Amino acid sequence: MTPKDLADYAPALRTPVSGTYRGYTIKAMGSPSSGGLAVLQMLGMLERFPLGDASQGYGYGATRTLNVMAEAMRITFADRAVWMGDDDFVDVPEKGLIDRNYTAMRSQLINPDARQATNPVAGDPRQYEMVD
Repeated sequence: MTPKDLADYAPALRTPVSGTYRGYTIKAMGSPSSGGLAVLQMLGMLERFPLGDASQGYGYGATRTLNVMAEAMRITFADRAVWMGDDDFVDVPEKGLIDRNYTAMRSQLINPDARQATNPVAGDPRQYEMVD
């Protein structure tokens, strides 16, 4: 690396991904990172579960809590393997992946009391891409 390399460098300005979770707006780094998009997708899938409610078996560290979180991660990473990447080079269906209808549909794969018997496969968020 030379001083000229540093002088010629221009960072790419990127728009963050944005979603909501239980009334909070969450903004995170978008492509080429998959982290923010993955977190928003996971939170979308988890929103239907009463996390934190010990009386329903979802207290801190409870088996149900840990299971739904792990399953949301497994489903998200199945989608990540197919749909997330550097949008300078591939189409990333960001809106579709975090669309409420898509995450609700993917969340239905989660059984709070059991692990999925097989590894999750990627869904297809493209039909949710145009939904506003």
